[in-house]
Amino acid sequence: MSRCRLAALFGGVLLSSMAFSAPMPVVNGLMLDPDGIHFKDSSFQHTAALPPLPANMTWVVPADSGYDHYFTSPVDALDHLSEWCALGDVIVPVRARCTLMIAPGTYDLEGDQQIIMHEKVDIIGMGPSSTIIRGFVNGSAWDETSAVLRGAADAALRNLTVANYVFLASTSGDHSSAIYNDGAGFRVNDVSVSVNGNDRNYGIINNGVDATYTDLDIQVTNIWDPSKPSALCFGFWARGPGSVEINRAEVVAEGCSDSTAIQDNGANLRLVRIHANANCPNGSCGANAVWNASGVLTILNSRLEGASRSITIGSDSDRIINTHFNGPVIDVFPGTQCRGTYGNSLGDVPC
Repeated sequence: MSRCRLAALFGGVLLSSMAFSAPMPVVNGLMLDPDGIHFKDSSFQHTAALPPLPANMTWVVPADSGYDHYFTSPVDALDHLSEWCALGDVIVPVRARCTLMIAPGTYDLEGDQQIIMHEKVDIIGMGPSSTIIRGFVNGSAWDETSAVLRGAADAALRNLTVANYVFLASTSGDHSSAIYNDGAGFRVNDVSVSVNGNDRNYGIINNGVDATYTDLDIQVTNIWDPSKPSALCFGFWARGPGSVEINRAEVVAEGCSDSTAIQDNGANLRLVRIHANANCPNGSCGANAVWNASGVLTILNSRLEGASRSITIGSDSDRIINTHFNGPVIDVFPGTQCRGTYGNSLGDVPC
């Protein structure tokens, strides 16, 4: 794998890691987006050329791109972090960050390789439809060993797709996920996730820490081989203590004997503008949009669709406001508060 340590400055200005999902001002009237450069005279240069980056940032590019001096695998770039990221050398290390930029392309990880993120090292793609990372990982447990990507404390993942093509994996194991996180302060924004084909499939597992997830598209299915039904499909699994917030997400779980779009086991989970959908395209199954097993839920302005249940309420402290239930509501807790909850006919649906 090719590698480099880029220390060039783009106009002497440090690029923020909050870039590339929309045109971003850089310097002297220039704007940068995934398609090229906007100049201050309103002209636009559509180019495949990658701009030079400041210190503590580097590119990952497709192997056939012709850029021999950049990394061609995100795994390789993170394995050689010290070659381009020097957090200890900056003046104010508490504010320092490194950023791995991933150019448009599809990146197939080799064998059962995993992307292991590092604290304060962000990973940014060029959009979920442009930067696609595909892994082939499974394991004997639901932990970090069965995930394509593992998050890290105070790190961000943005603007890309992470897929686990477990049906093509060369190793055995019942559990597979796309993203596993046990790092406090992990942030995910504008990310698509898909997992398909193992016995126990998970889109994202957040294990016991505070984290924020925004603008997600999660698909966890068993439609690759209906003759071998999977036991479990969880779209998002909030497991263990921690305050977890999901803002604006489409979460689908389908085709497993237990298909649950969002599962809460012990977290303080806040869902805002969520469409959670669990269904059974291959026949009968347990399909639950949201299931609170032992945590505390706050749900605002969402739509919950479950062929078996739209929601299972698990606490007197659950709060649900302005939310559409399409499916049965299971609530045995008298303290639950629902305000503005309604069904398909727009009639009130109490909790």
